[in-house]
Amino acid sequence: MTIGIGNGCEYHGGYPEAGCYECDKLVPVPTPTPPVPTPTPPVVVVTRHANLVAYLVERGIVTGDVVVLSHVTVADVTGRHVVGILPFHLAVRAASVTVLDLDIPAALRGVELSVEQLRQFGGNVNVYRVFDAHAITQLLDEAGY
Repeated sequence: MTIGIGNGCEYHGGYPEAGCYECDKLVPVPTPTPPVPTPTPPVVVVTRHANLVAYLVERGIVTGDVVVLSHVTVADVTGRHVVGILPFHLAVRAASVTVLDLDIPAALRGVELSVEQLRQFGGNVNVYRVFDAHAITQLLDEAGY
């Protein structure tokens, strides 16, 4: 048996083929290493209201290490799970955007709410993933849909 340019057997033209008995004799098969777990990116809370952060922790919406920012950039949210309201051009960069629905009476809008008021007016928690329509159209076109 001759060894070809890629250290595979003659039948495979010198290129090793996985599962080939002859190639396996010629080329040592590396032992696969288990993937290294990637840490979950920290959650970013976008708010100017300290009481809202306390309420989010109380409800279990955020736990552990969170980064609280009053204003964010593309770099702050890219690939991260964000809790708070974002404009679309930033939301599309985030891994997800979690929003707490608050049913606040008109008289209290723009007023700093207490944790008690947040409990009173707090509603559903919704998680969104925002995608760029052009990117989705391109992917569908490439896939033949």
